[in-house]
Amino acid sequence: MKSILILSSLLVMFVISPAFAENYEVDIVSGAYQKECQLGNKCLEPHTITIIVEDSITWINKDIFSHQIVTIQSEDDERVAGNFDTGHIPPGEQGSFTFRLNGIYQYHDPEYPHIIGTVIVKTGHTQPDFDWTLESILFSNIEGKNTAPTTKQPLYITNKVANIGEGNPPETNFGLSIYKGPELAFQGFEKLSVGPKQSDYATYTWTPKEPGKYTFIFTSDSSDYTLETIMQNNIDYREFFIYDGIAPPAIQERYGVSFDMITCEKGLELAKKKTTGSPICASSTTISKLLERGFLTN
Repeated sequence: MKSILILSSLLVMFVISPAFAENYEVDIVSGAYQKECQLGNKCLEPHTITIIVEDSITWINKDIFSHQIVTIQSEDDERVAGNFDTGHIPPGEQGSFTFRLNGIYQYHDPEYPHIIGTVIVKTGHTQPDFDWTLESILFSNIEGKNTAPTTKQPLYITNKVANIGEGNPPETNFGLSIYKGPELAFQGFEKLSVGPKQSDYATYTWTPKEPGKYTFIFTSDSSDYTLETIMQNNIDYREFFIYDGIAPPAIQERYGVSFDMITCEKGLELAKKKTTGSPICASSTTISKLLERGFLTN
């Protein structure tokens, strides 16, 4: 009798789970074959995605070359929850995979290894399940205006967190830990009450001392995670480059700084490229010559 009950339960689970499964789309963007798209993680949209067990992802190839999505994992690498391979996806076509195990999956295109993405697979929605929206991270200055992440100024880092589960938890510590290599550069927490199917924003203030690449780790408790443990837990993270003093004008634009608010290095002036509208900083002499030749516009 007991074995019959267990079998019945398994059958119910098998039948019910797919009813709640969802399919998510990830675009392999046009121009992904070019290495430049890795700046700002723009080869894939979105670059990182969070789903639950039994959900599937469809990669849509919008590039002019074929691509393949394969798990990054070596024989002694236990960080990845499992392996998958979409096979070759020709231009205009798509490949899919259904995730049946929770964990973190890092993947790439073996022919174009600069195309790298992450899938975070969480368990069901029966409990509070906090999900950081990594694509919504904003940097602002003391005046509340968008800014590129640079040294020599306080950075206000805002990120959206949602409770995609059904549970109604008490006030929760939402943390941000920032690492430069293995060294902890910043750690802060903000307490929020995020009910089921609701979202809120956590904001942290940090003044970077040194330029370079940093790892931002977002957590939903007060645990002190390290770089060695982020891949062994359902922890959301993203890497950013902190610029020294003033970021290049194109980087400022990418972080949402309006053209009239872009800052140039001392002695340089701001103008726009006539063909693309992209900002450029150069000496007044250079800008005058380029204006005369029709390369720039005021």
